[in-house]
Amino acid sequence: MGLLEMSQIKSRITEEYDGLLDLSDAIVRGEPTESNEFLSRALAAYSINVMYTEIDNSIVANSITDGSKDNGIDLIYYNKEKNELCLVQSKYNHKGNSEPAIGDIHSFIVGVKDLINTKFDKFNQKVNDRRDEIVSILEKSKLKFKIILVYTATNLSQDARREFNDLLEELNDFRDVAELEIINQKRLYASLHNKKNSRNIDIDIDLKDWGRYEGEMEAVYGQVSALQIADWWESYGNSLYDYNLRKVLGNTQINDEIRNTIETEPELFWYYNNGITIVCEELDKKRKGNTKELGTFECKGISVVNGAQTVGVIGKYAQTIPTSVREDGKGNLDNVYVPLRIISITSVDDEEQEYLNEAFASAVTTKNNRQNEIKERDFVSLDSYQKKIERDLALIGIKYHLMRSEEEETTETSFGVREATRAVSFAKDIEATILVKRELGSIFADIDSPVYKKLFNDSVTSYYIWNCVRIERIIADKLELKKAESPVGERLAILLYGKEIVSKLVFDYLGKELIPKDSTDLSRLSQSVNFEEIIEQILNRMVLKVRDVDKTPSNIFKNKRLMRDIYEDVKIHILQQEVKEDGAFPEVEQFQVENVEGLSRVERLQLSSFMDKIKDDNQAVELFRRWLEEIYDSEQHYIGYKTNIHFYRKDESSFATEKFIFRLAYYTKLIISLEFNVYGSKYRSTLMDNENFVKWAQNMVDDKQRIIIDSMEKVEQFMQIKDYI
Repeated sequence: MGLLEMSQIKSRITEEYDGLLDLSDAIVRGEPTESNEFLSRALAAYSINVMYTEIDNSIVANSITDGSKDNGIDLIYYNKEKNELCLVQSKYNHKGNSEPAIGDIHSFIVGVKDLINTKFDKFNQKVNDRRDEIVSILEKSKLKFKIILVYTATNLSQDARREFNDLLEELNDFRDVAELEIINQKRLYASLHNKKNSRNIDIDIDLKDWGRYEGEMEAVYGQVSALQIADWWESYGNSLYDYNLRKVLGNTQINDEIRNTIETEPELFWYYNNGITIVCEELDKKRKGNTKELGTFECKGISVVNGAQTVGVIGKYAQTIPTSVREDGKGNLDNVYVPLRIISITSVDDEEQEYLNEAFASAVTTKNNRQNEIKERDFVSLDSYQKKIERDLALIGIKYHLMRSEEEETTETSFGVREATRAVSFAKDIEATILVKRELGSIFADIDSPVYKKLFNDSVTSYYIWNCVRIERIIADKLELKKAESPVGERLAILLYGKEIVSKLVFDYLGKELIPKDSTDLSRLSQSVNFEEIIEQILNRMVLKVRDVDKTPSNIFKNKRLMRDIYEDVKIHILQQEVKEDGAFPEVEQFQVENVEGLSRVERLQLSSFMDKIKDDNQAVELFRRWLEEIYDSEQHYIGYKTNIHFYRKDESSFATEKFIFRLAYYTKLIISLEFNVYGSKYRSTLMDNENFVKWAQNMVDDKQRIIIDSMEKVEQFMQIKDYI
């Protein structure tokens, strides 16, 4: 691409934003629309047009923050419909041949962190004028951050990609809350032709193990490599999708599952994924690769009508990896193949004239995406206990919303299951509080589980639940007043990210005896408690504790151990109460891979995937837990994961076989292998070079050098391996 494409990009962004952008703070010489200030700001604004289909350009223009002391962020835009906060850096280069400097990337990343951690003193007046708006957005449940770099060149350095990857690792420490969007010259140019219709994209697709479907419409199917899909995304982004489909993207749970499979089990991706469906206006097979093993198809006017999330996740995953899409070593993508169908929508009418069958294309899109999703939350409405609570409260004029569709309809005389769950958890214990803050939906995964029954059981009355909700509303109102005082730094961050811990501490201060179980009379509580005073004391102590921790506040309140440390400190020093837990979750329920210190995000995903396999085998879970907590050291060891776990020591050896310690595999039992062959390579534990270890192990291993964990006694025996590692 070159000057012609740049000219067309310039014309489009000027057309979209001429007369809308405020340039009063910029020194502009000559025609305003020719100035770098206008073009850079127009490019930042246009990135939102690329991201979303139906937006108001005037609102986007008013979201510009570019200028002196912008802290690297040129635009802050909130998409209410998708609950996404877009943070944009724009780099306009007239020739389109200069990629963003690493210093500018670093400034942008620092700005993103500062904004999330509410350091408004680092920003200019444009940002501070929107302080209240931004704070209210940061508070929103399940908020997603779109980190958008838009620039008019095509390349991006590996150092820049590493910087972004590190940022995503930090922000997505517990749950994926941030995504990177790289909008380069190729993607900008593709967007020019796709304002209302995606089908202006022509691509060649290599299909492995392909075949033809013999039906009314021409169609082929096969397997496409994830590397090709990453290429599509890099070039076209959201423009790949059918216009109507773009409105319904974004099931984050599915996105997480797709990415987790790429990172932990890439060789199984084909089995797990439903695949992608593409429609196109013209479909022709090229002579190249004229075998069933590999065929190349020229596809004109393509549109992804199903599998959009698969395409997006693969594309975004590729963008975070610091190597070119076309080079070897592209993360795990070289091991990933995806089922693909390509359907031509060209039909022939009664007069033998070809035409585009748009009705058929629309039907393919609709039928492929009509899936009724049943959320875990919906199972609560089937619980007889919850139905009893609903009936009991109805007798006193209180509406308890069991159906998810009614959840938002909360008033002075109504509330929903999510609000009830939060309030009852705060009244229960810190474990429940941390769980509802981090993963409230997991409580509803099994209404017969100890986790759910601890909160909702016959000893918890309908009056008690309603009283807890009303108390939590009082606390929430007081915290809103604290926010209205324009706090800064750690205090504001606690009000945004740590309010659940504050609520738990206030409930502890009240004590359970002050919460009636058999009436809705809260007069005794309101007369005896000064909520403002105790909240102020709690906040002051929490600020001191947060300052002592070498993590940003947003990350502190994702970490279970750190949240508990802060809670216990305030409980002892402010409430002057002993830390005593009642009704803690069972030990197996408590163990979660994500709470193991020192693991990278990918390691947590891989190990969590293995944990899912063994979760119903108590002996396997116990050994797995103790191996992680007592043996595995990320500074001395590393793992390889492909359905099984290979445990290695870190050293300078070139070959994995020279660093191998043992393999953990699970079939019907957990099996520890000290020796095995795979793909022509023999793996033999380095521990076998130690005569004392061989003597110790000989009474445990079978003739295949395996230790089968089939009892707790075997777990205890195996853990003696610590003496040899």
